[in-house]
Amino acid sequence: MRVIVLLLFIHSLSTFAQEMGPRKSWQMIGSVLKVSEQQDTLLFNKGYEDGVAKGDHAWFWTHDQKGFRAECIQISESRSIWQIYRIETDGLLKVDAAFLARQATKPIFVPSPEESDRL
Repeated sequence: MRVIVLLLFIHSLSTFAQEMGPRKSWQMIGSVLKVSEQQDTLLFNKGYEDGVAKGDHAWFWTHDQKGFRAECIQISESRSIWQIYRIETDGLLKVDAAFLARQATKPIFVPSPEESDRL
């Protein structure tokens, strides 16, 4: 009897455990709150409460155009700062512009022939 109770107790522990694994990719609609003068960083109105994490990479689109790709460099509960490193369409980056942001994979580093001798 004790063995059965012990087995049931051990089995019940696994039902309360959270499943661990990779983070799920995210997609969200948000707006730009502020843009730097050089237009290389922006303040976005989504933060870690929305699933964004520091170091995430994302594509930002308007309803019909691919805008730019950026990396999250600083984050708070409801806002995040993004460093832009690839622009597809010029002129889209404005304050109060709405964007669809979709998480992207980190870019792959491919060395140029000049850099390959240092590797």
